[in-house]
Amino acid sequence: MHKREELEIIVTTNAATIKQCQKVINKAKDELEALDRVTYAIGDRFKDADGRKYMLSKQAQIGTHVSMTNLTTGGLWSGNNSVANLERITADEFTSICAGTTFTRYWDIRKGELTPEKPDDEDDDDDDI
Repeated sequence: MHKREELEIIVTTNAATIKQCQKVINKAKDELEALDRVTYAIGDRFKDADGRKYMLSKQAQIGTHVSMTNLTTGGLWSGNNSVANLERITADEFTSICAGTTFTRYWDIRKGELTPEKPDDEDDDDDDI
């Protein structure tokens, strides 16, 4: 084997390896971006504008139907809404569940912590839908 052939094999092999590495890097970037998106999960708790408390809850034993359940009365705020993933409910899915009412999350079930309350003059809508 000549030197030129050896170098061409090395270049071809390294180029393929670099392409594979780039695919892995791109996938990791996509997963990181997905983690930064605001999502909700069953068990998250919310308050409405009047201070009533609700929990995002699953409504059927099978499937992915959810609604907001009033923690005082047990009544459902909205009918059964189907979501793609009970642990990663998107902002669009949550808007549909809320049916035009603004809810503010005060308990994040995945983090296991209360959401810090913001002063009224702060304008950060990350958890308001």
